Amino acid sequence: MTTQTKAVLFDLGGTLFTYRHFERARREGIALFASWYGLEPAVVDRSFLDAAKVVWPRLTETPYYLHRDLGRQSRMEAARILGVELSVDREQEYHDFAFARQCEGFEMRPGVFETLTELRQRGLHLGIVSNADLYQIAPWVTNCGLESYFDSILCSEEARSCKPDPAIYHEALRRAGCAPAEALFIGDTPDHDIAGANAVGLRSVLIIEHTEMGLPRGNVAADHTITELYEILALL
Repeated sequence: MTTQTKAVLFDLGGTLFTYRHFERARREGIALFASWYGLEPAVVDRSFLDAAKVVWPRLTETPYYLHRDLGRQSRMEAARILGVELSVDREQEYHDFAFARQCEGFEMRPGVFETLTELRQRGLHLGIVSNADLYQIAPWVTNCGLESYFDSILCSEEARSCKPDPAIYHEALRRAGCAPAEALFIGDTPDHDIAGANAVGLRSVLIIEHTEMGLPRGNVAADHTITELYEILALL
């Protein structure tokens, strides 16, 4: 007997919107940082990538972390690699500049609003489950025009848990009022979204994201793999 689906839970970045404008924001931030110290942007870019390889595993392997801390530590490590001093004020300036760019020019996945409309018409609970800080999630969701489509919006800071830690999934399921087998989870990262969903017992769907920003993704297998959001309609 097939279990009835009662909820569809979505990751946000890379799943509902692409990361293309994040990549643009990153390039602009790199150019700003380079201008402060008279460095070539390519050199700064390389140092940021090397810094991420040091900082990301250290934080993302813990059950919970703030993304503000992740960014701050990455920039401080990049400055150390470059042999320059990054003051607290300069780091804050970089953060504010980059975040402002992240909050504009969103590029949504094709068919996002049509798919969400169809899911709502089917009477399903729709939820967002995102690894993001509180200060990030609100403007991202609002500027994407997504607020009216979702019954619940949960970020890692509110849950005090970052995917793939199980607590954030359990809280999302509590809000949806359903068991793991009654929910579908869609995400773009095998190592975070899919690994956590699988561990909790959610039906997992990996959507292929072609803009990876140079970050590791892992190779955890999902129950289903899709390339366009509307494909989830056939899985219900």
